[in-house]
Amino acid sequence: MIDYTHVILSVAISLLIAVGLSLYSYKRLSANKFFSLSLTTLHVFIISRAAYYFVFTLMICAFFLAIIVFGVSGEQARLLIATAPKELNASTLILAEWGNWMLPVLFVTMFIAIFSLGQLGRLVLRSIPEEGAPGKEYGLFRFTFFLLALSLIVPPLVFASLLLL
Repeated sequence: MIDYTHVILSVAISLLIAVGLSLYSYKRLSANKFFSLSLTTLHVFIISRAAYYFVFTLMICAFFLAIIVFGVSGEQARLLIATAPKELNASTLILAEWGNWMLPVLFVTMFIAIFSLGQLGRLVLRSIPEEGAPGKEYGLFRFTFFLLALSLIVPPLVFASLLLL
């Protein structure tokens, strides 16, 4: 029997994290003159990254819940979920049953986010003055751009690190 309170709790935590990070990020990025060159592209990036974060944090919450509920290590929890999907609980429901739609959503949202980030970078490259050295604000843009690309790598690393617990 599935305890839906764990499912609801995992979805709620994931939604809070995804929406909270996206709203904070949008507030900061829309104030930047380079990222506001194309607000539509920025919106596409923020929304796709929010969906990407939601799915990954849902998987992380479910896997962490499996570690707590089963009282085992990360590797043992992975084996239990992989070998016994018939025993439905919140973790196996989210990771085994919902995995059929979560992986395509992850890949699509990741590629949309990467493409829109590339479009933002292309727009900024076009605005660099042809004469003289670019200003300090371009260096700050490059650093922020790097951090945005890095933000797409962090969730898989966190999920993979749960196997080490």
